[in-house]
Amino acid sequence: MDSSQLSSTRRPKLELTIRGFNKDTDISQIQELERSCDAEATPHGGKTSLVFTVLNVRDPLCRVRSYPSYRMLVAEARTVPEFGTANTKIVGVIRAGIKDVIGPVEGGEEGGDAVRSPSEYVKVMYISGLRVCCCYRRMGIAQKLVQEIESWGITQGAQYAYLASETDNQPSINLFTHKMGYIKFRSPSILVQPVYGKLKMVKPFSGMQHSRNRGILIFKLGPITAERFYRSAHGRTEFFPMDIDRVLRNPLNFGTWVACYKEDIAQYKSDTGVYSIDLDDEGEWADPGGSPRSEILRAMEEGRFTWAMLSLWRYDKLINFEVRGASAFMKRWASLTRLASKFMPWVVLPCLPNVFDKSFGVQLIYGLHVSRPDGRRSKDPMTLFNNSVDRPGAKTEWRNNSNDADKDRTKSLLQSLCWHAHDMALKAGCKAVMVETGSCDPIKEDIPHWPLLSEHDLWCLKRLCSISPSTGPNHVHDDWCKWPPSASLFPDPRDF
Repeated sequence: MDSSQLSSTRRPKLELTIRGFNKDTDISQIQELERSCDAEATPHGGKTSLVFTVLNVRDPLCRVRSYPSYRMLVAEARTVPEFGTANTKIVGVIRAGIKDVIGPVEGGEEGGDAVRSPSEYVKVMYISGLRVCCCYRRMGIAQKLVQEIESWGITQGAQYAYLASETDNQPSINLFTHKMGYIKFRSPSILVQPVYGKLKMVKPFSGMQHSRNRGILIFKLGPITAERFYRSAHGRTEFFPMDIDRVLRNPLNFGTWVACYKEDIAQYKSDTGVYSIDLDDEGEWADPGGSPRSEILRAMEEGRFTWAMLSLWRYDKLINFEVRGASAFMKRWASLTRLASKFMPWVVLPCLPNVFDKSFGVQLIYGLHVSRPDGRRSKDPMTLFNNSVDRPGAKTEWRNNSNDADKDRTKSLLQSLCWHAHDMALKAGCKAVMVETGSCDPIKEDIPHWPLLSEHDLWCLKRLCSISPSTGPNHVHDDWCKWPPSASLFPDPRDF
């Protein structure tokens, strides 16, 4: 027998098992797998990018625990040598969560004037955390993990499965689009704004916050009011979750803030005789109907004046980020801004945090919305139609029904709210604020961010089961995979 035949006969046999996660026996091996995958994560194409590491390694389910239903599978490889004892090792892992979201939105092409009507909720499964040990890749393990998690999703009633991937992560894209039947569905933008070393905008004012220069009130909403606002503002937006109340009550949710102009409030008080806008300690508008606070809240919901809204997610409690691939010039420039801020505080220069030498925390903005009077609820044409049906004279095209002053006013309001989120992140010790928006959402033009650190995401979608109109009211549409993109979508903070 020659040497090649001898080596082939002594090659150990590999047996693969896909099973559910066992918290009593699997945690240490999953920690080792996650650390090895994080260590080898490098920017694709040599560009600057963000790489994350999970903080709560003692709870591998922390990224999916917030879903109504979730599951984690592991791939266990058992190596059986010709002689000796068999060795068992976890070489792959995958997680998934199931929820109900707004599905396809009827209408023409993105940004058009076509009439859009709301769809029913669709049960979807979000896939995250697919990891395979580098020594066991190209063996079909990732494909088997995806197949098993899809089977579980089908048993739970999921109609679609989707996931997010970096646009330049070609191995992941090839796996899902070429082998697993997924399509490239949406391409949202991830906007990153570093947290400067000083407060940007706000200071206390009568229980609220206000802009020093623009006369803008910023106040916090309680979860009950925030839920009502979100269902009114985003009830027609793709991927808006049915359990938004669960999201707003999650311990990772920092809160929801609304911004409006003081002069608008003053004008409304003058016109209606409402003279109080105080909030309770929780920021909740819980007064009986007809009270001053309820009247102003109702005026905001009816679009009597311009206002903006966002929520913050404590992503720093879950995941840390690192910036990899940064040039030496960028690092030196950031160091110089910190020195200038320390020794020349009168110089108006952003003080950039040290995000290049160590990991840092990030807070996530979600649920961004801008509402304008006269039926113009936001820049999203889909939402503009929502109010124009009650006001036939209102137009549904942003550029046709607004002048430069209106645009600047709305832009100032939204940016003030974003800088308020920046200051909240600074107080929490975070080094960056992130927000994900639709790639064609006009609102992203007004969001403060650094293009150098920002990037595009890729959402892939697959239909898991056949959909028939006769199966019930939740199946009134054709294949969502064939639906044209809408102007905006609602990135769930649990998916990030």
